[in-house]
Amino acid sequence: MAEIGYGYSMSECVRLATDFAISLGKRKNSEPCLSADWFSGLKKKWPDIHVAKPQKLSLARAKASSPEVLEHYFSDLKNIMENCHLTNRPDLIWNIDETGLLLEHSPTNIVCQKGYTPQSVTSPRGNTVTILATGNATGSRLPHSSSSLAKGGWTVCYWTLLLAQLAH
Repeated sequence: MAEIGYGYSMSECVRLATDFAISLGKRKNSEPCLSADWFSGLKKKWPDIHVAKPQKLSLARAKASSPEVLEHYFSDLKNIMENCHLTNRPDLIWNIDETGLLLEHSPTNIVCQKGYTPQSVTSPRGNTVTILATGNATGSRLPHSSSSLAKGGWTVCYWTLLLAQLAH
């Protein structure tokens, strides 16, 4: 399950193992749940299993990073660069790197195979502070900018400067 973004926490694994043992008749329903010591023994028996904190990955981002979508993106990018004569104009090619600081809870650690970086599909419900960094292919940059949700609207710094620079 961890490989597809829906991993189980350690306590969920212990509960599932307890339910499975009961269904096999190896344990009685009246007995207490398996313990953290049982889970430690499981990890010793299966050294590829470990507990890790998953990276947050929204469902929209997971769908947008498929090989087909990326192939289509780079094909379109090549066409745009050729049609707009940008291949030899690095001063007109800008990169805007955006990062969001999410004001939401972090996912719990989940059980997965060693060497695998788990991802957890989360809902984008929390407030976000967005930070932008810009630069062009010649190495020029604009001052960092940030935005945050405030009293029913966006408060934005440096957007005017960014748009003015990109217009030239």
